[in-house]
Amino acid sequence: MTSEFDRELTVQSAVGSELWVATVGEGPALVLCDGLGCDGFIWKYIIEEFARDHTVVRWHYRGHGNSPVPKKYEDMNIPGLAEDLFLVLDALGIERASLAGHSMGVQVILEAAVMDAASGADRIESLVGLCGVAGRPLYTFKNSTVGTQVLPGVEWIVDRVPAVINSAWERV
Repeated sequence: MTSEFDRELTVQSAVGSELWVATVGEGPALVLCDGLGCDGFIWKYIIEEFARDHTVVRWHYRGHGNSPVPKKYEDMNIPGLAEDLFLVLDALGIERASLAGHSMGVQVILEAAVMDAASGADRIESLVGLCGVAGRPLYTFKNSTVGTQVLPGVEWIVDRVPAVINSAWERV
């Protein structure tokens, strides 16, 4: 895959699925975490600027972008994505990083910060949250409570036909 990145690689997630990872630039690490179903559209405006004096890390969560859907739907959860973030850092040999999250990515970086604090590892330099919330994201999605009304129905469907949902998600 040809891109604007200096390096692209695959990292094993905590559940064994592959994660697409790419870096550009040199210097302190800045890890960019997407929103649900996003493929980095928000970051294209800042990567070049930050790559001048940072190692910018882009990665796709399980089942997003260039990373395949894991075998089990329940493996797509915020704590698992945060755990994967640390595996990405390990694979790149990054000891400390600043984390930027967009939309659902805010949940991922906050979960990673909690994990980091609990472990005492002190791997997170700073957090930048963009267009996301610190909790209960369904109560603020599109400035309404529609998420709280729709999610129970979506969960009901996913629980009954996970293979169909996984297949549809791969196509999306």
